[in-house]
Amino acid sequence: MKIKDEFKGKVIVKYDSVLGQKRIEVDKLDPARFNYYQSVGLGYLFEPEAINYTGIEQETISEMESVEEKPKRRRKKSE
Repeated sequence: MKIKDEFKGKVIVKYDSVLGQKRIEVDKLDPARFNYYQSVGLGYLFEPEAINYTGIEQETISEMESVEEKPKRRRKKSE
C-alpha cells in the first residue's frame, strides 16, 4: 500500500468519542499497518496495489476440456 499523493503533507483531525480529537500527520503513517488504519476509518488515505494477473496456461485448459461432463437429468413433472 502507498499513501495517495493528494493527502501527503496534510494533518487529519480524527474525532474519537473516548479520546476526543486526534491529530494525525499523514506523512508519519506506516503503510504496513494498513489493516489498523482501515479499521479506524482511515483506509481512504491509501491506494490499492496494482494487481498482477496471470492467466491460465494452455496445458490446464486442455486438461479441463478433456474432462467429460455428466449427462443432465430431467426433473419429473409433479402432477
